[in-house]
Amino acid sequence: MEKLNKIDKMMITFFIFMGIFDIVIAIVMKNFTWVICALSLFDMAIMQYCSAMLVKVKERFIGAQKRHIQLLEKHIEIQNNVIRIFAKIIQKPRKMDNEL
Repeated sequence: MEKLNKIDKMMITFFIFMGIFDIVIAIVMKNFTWVICALSLFDMAIMQYCSAMLVKVKERFIGAQKRHIQLLEKHIEIQNNVIRIFAKIIQKPRKMDNEL
């Protein structure tokens, strides 16, 4: 599993802490509109986590694409060398039997 950087961890922790704080305020003040605020903060924490993980997966995917492109370039280079060799073989004049 991918590790998150410090900023993402701090943001997620902040959102969770504020959500818990809003729930405590809702219970103490008996005003349950704070629960909706808490749910939105928990939702933001989930979105921050998912966003951070998507960025990590995207970076890993781009790295895999770069490695794949390098392998394809090597393969194309090998094919070009083979084509040059075959072209040299085909272009050599052959001696005809009547020329001997």
